[in-house]
Amino acid sequence: MTDREKQVNAIWQAYPKKLDKQPGLKAIRSALKRVEYETLLKAVKAYSAIVSPYKDEPEKWLIVPYPQKWFNRDRWEAEAMAEARMRFPPLQRTYPEKSQIRWYTYVCVDCGHKFTTVHERGSDVEPRCSFGCEYQAQARNNAR
Repeated sequence: MTDREKQVNAIWQAYPKKLDKQPGLKAIRSALKRVEYETLLKAVKAYSAIVSPYKDEPEKWLIVPYPQKWFNRDRWEAEAMAEARMRFPPLQRTYPEKSQIRWYTYVCVDCGHKFTTVHERGSDVEPRCSFGCEYQAQARNNAR
């Protein structure tokens, strides 16, 4: 394996969304013709640090571009990185105390689908059926 291929693989490993590997590797090789390896690797690591906390949030994770698109459009440049910081602000998660958490079971009125979820006491959460129907809370509170 040549030094260039090692660099390409290192950049691939640093990129947060590893889909469509062959087109992604081709785009990385092309990008390395336009920018130095250290600059590109540093930008990929910075971008990964921005978007990786959102892996558990499908709505945000869907807008993370495939590697081919990110490298072909020179997204490592300053303006694109600033846009990424705006789209993916740092997550500040707060966790309620255990005594404030309650487990509830819901049953969809339309399809009968059951759903168990956690709510913070006093929250006004209106769960919806994953099939587009609305859930209706069962009378019991599943204390855990």
